[in-house]
Amino acid sequence: MRQKDRKAIRDRRKVRPNRKKPSSHIVFARLNKNFIESMSCRLCTGIIRSLVESENPIRIQKMGDKTLITKLAIPAETSSYQEITIEFDDGSAHVTAVCRHCSGKLSNDMLEELYVTDLEQFERDEDEGRGPNRWDKLLTRVPTSYKVNK
Repeated sequence: MRQKDRKAIRDRRKVRPNRKKPSSHIVFARLNKNFIESMSCRLCTGIIRSLVESENPIRIQKMGDKTLITKLAIPAETSSYQEITIEFDDGSAHVTAVCRHCSGKLSNDMLEELYVTDLEQFERDEDEGRGPNRWDKLLTRVPTSYKVNK
């Protein structure tokens, strides 16, 4: 990522500079940086996705008079998880997640904040080798409206 693109993201962040926000709305697992452990709403910081215990055990071991049951922890959306589609001035769109409470009251400034937070995550992903982005396209579009996905 070029320094010019990093500066463009920082300049867009200035829309609501005093807003408290988590350092990252996505928490990656410590042992596997490609595995999402939890995700929070970028506006109210409520948890919208987290690890839950799978229903079926993957292994049951008898150890004397004790039984060891091993289950998987799988990522799942909470009941407050809501996807929205942000529409842009160039006709393109971007799907992102917020909580149900925040999804019904988004201003254009809030849409910009959500989009900039996603751009910052794209930057971190690219820095950690999760693939390149089309910064020439991503940095020039401006949110105009949104719709709540079903």
